[in-house]
Amino acid sequence: MAGTLAANRDTVLARNPLFRTGDHVRRFPLYADAANPSTVFPAYLAPTIPATQAALRDQNDNFLRVWFWMGWVYDPAMLLSDSIFATVEGDYLYSSLLQHYKVHHAFVVAMTSVAKANASPWFNAAGVGVAGHGKWAAFNPFMVLHHIERNRSEPPANDARRAMHDRMYSNTARMWIYLVQEDLELTGKVFSRELVRGSIRFARAWLNDTEAAADHAPLDAVIADIEARLNTAQELRTDFGTPDLPDSLPF
Repeated sequence: MAGTLAANRDTVLARNPLFRTGDHVRRFPLYADAANPSTVFPAYLAPTIPATQAALRDQNDNFLRVWFWMGWVYDPAMLLSDSIFATVEGDYLYSSLLQHYKVHHAFVVAMTSVAKANASPWFNAAGVGVAGHGKWAAFNPFMVLHHIERNRSEPPANDARRAMHDRMYSNTARMWIYLVQEDLELTGKVFSRELVRGSIRFARAWLNDTEAAADHAPLDAVIADIEARLNTAQELRTDFGTPDLPDSLPF
């Protein structure tokens, strides 16, 4: 089935408009003023919707969040719903969860990276942000770092959700580190060497915040092994200098 989806991408996109529906509401919100394009309800529904700007903003956020979430459930690797980089990265879904759904946000980060690392039919696919999926020693499972590095929005320290949020991110960071090591050990190949290096360093730095009291010496030995393997691994990426993926990370 996955191979068929990859071979018929345009048809798949046409039949799965979930993310595009959410993005339509994002671009043309319910609360736009009369001088700007906006999403409107059929006349028979309009009386059921509060007319204040604050209420319309809340309704708008709920609408786009639901559509983005449904699109993600159908396509957790973010490869079938659209071809623009912001969708492949998952930016709109992540940002829609940050304000009130921070634990859900951490869950989506983990699940999306796993889905991207296992989307092997898309490894050599053409398109923005697509080539390189289907491998842990690649940047694609870590595209989310562009978002969470810019939006560190943890629950407050006294929030009941904080411990779960930190534990989920700690487990995700450790998963990334160990699976990248395993991939390099088994294959000796990497897609976007320096982006993977930056991603692993980010994961290690993240652990300083999410589990500050832990003994990280064993994990640091694993990271040292990853660094050495990255230096000698065969580079699979050939399109450096193109806008599809960055050549380096800002952290």
